[in-house]
Amino acid sequence: MGISTRYASVIVILTLSMSSTVRANKVDVSILEKVYRLDAVKSSGLCPSVLKKVFRATKKDFGCDRVRIDFGYRSKELVQCKLRTDLANKIIQEYNIFIGHCRDEKIK
Repeated sequence: MGISTRYASVIVILTLSMSSTVRANKVDVSILEKVYRLDAVKSSGLCPSVLKKVFRATKKDFGCDRVRIDFGYRSKELVQCKLRTDLANKIIQEYNIFIGHCRDEKIK
């Protein structure tokens, strides 16, 4: 059940990024790729060789500041941008918990 939720989150992030009327810049694409890789590592269940936690994504990473200026504070584009950021942070949080478990197992 947890795996399908993670995949659904990644699919929603990718769908929202593609369906948005705002064209994705290189930063948007790179953060999406990073989140996708983190989810793939966690979904594999195998601890990576480098046990490094990842910081949270910000709204600036997804260009929400630019979207707010271009489309306004209450636009659907800004809501989509914030949703992408929130979903990415959920995946990052799950990855960091997974890394914590890997560190605990390595110490044992």
